[in-house]
Amino acid sequence: MQTIDMTRDELWAFIEQKVQQGYWLLSCDLGHPHLERLHYEYPLRVINIGIREQAAIGVATGLAKGGQKVLVYAIGNQILMRACEQLRFAQVNGLSFGVIGVGHKRYYGAASGISHDADGMLETADWFNGFAEVCGIDVVAKNELPKLDNLIKTAGRPLYLPFP
Repeated sequence: MQTIDMTRDELWAFIEQKVQQGYWLLSCDLGHPHLERLHYEYPLRVINIGIREQAAIGVATGLAKGGQKVLVYAIGNQILMRACEQLRFAQVNGLSFGVIGVGHKRYYGAASGISHDADGMLETADWFNGFAEVCGIDVVAKNELPKLDNLIKTAGRPLYLPFP
C-alpha cells in the first residue's frame, strides 16, 4: 500500500478545503490546532467523536445515507481494525465516505508503540489487500485526490486515504 505523501500542513489544507465545500469532518480524538480551529469555525460539521472509531464510522454511514459528504480522521490502524465491521456494513449498503488514516511511515515513532503503528500490520501488501476486501474499503492514491468528490459519489464503499 502506498501512502499519500503530503506534509501535515498540506493534509490540513486539503481537509479544510473539503470542510469549506460542505463536508462533515469526524475526528477520533486526535488533537491538532487545525482541527480545533475548524471545529470553532464549523461547530455543527466538525465533530470530535472521541476514541470511538466504531461510532465514528457508524455516524459517517448515517450521514452518507442522508446524502452528506463525510471525512473521518483517525489513526490508521485504529480506524481500520476497530471499525472493520462498520466499514463492511457501509460497503454492503453501497455508502461512500472518506476515511483519512494517519500514522503510516512510522510517523508517531517507536515510543508510541503498537497502538499508533499504522504500518506494523499494513506493511505486507497481500495482507492489507485481503483485509481491505474483508472490510469493504478501497484505497485512494494521491493522484486521485482531485476527484475525491466524484469517487465518493460513485464508489459505493468507504474510501481509505493513508497518510504518514
